Amino acid sequence: MLTKKIFLIVVSGLLVSCSTLSRLGLALPGGPTVIAKIPIPAETQSTITVTGVVQQIVPLLERTAYQLEDASAAIWVISEATPPAMGESLKVTARVQYHNIPMGSEENLELYLIETERAAVSE
Repeated sequence: MLTKKIFLIVVSGLLVSCSTLSRLGLALPGGPTVIAKIPIPAETQSTITVTGVVQQIVPLLERTAYQLEDASAAIWVISEATPPAMGESLKVTARVQYHNIPMGSEENLELYLIETERAAVSE
């Protein structure tokens, strides 16, 4: 009986891939960060890895901005590399940046990423 339970747990684990967990807003320890849960750095820039699908691309002078979306949220990524393709699934390692944008009497925190590494993800 115990052997059967262990077998079912192992098989279940094999059926749930890391990309499925990421789409559900979950992440394995050491795996990609869910976009909606990107920590706001206090004083230093942190480096994170996220996965998602490219939803928009905006050309900039000598750079490109693209919006990367996972199941939880979307974030803009600034890159000096060749722009990714629309709809492409990516794994991106980047430095977290943020700016306070005053709007009336309130300040809104705008997060974005500076890409340091990018790889295509096959699903």
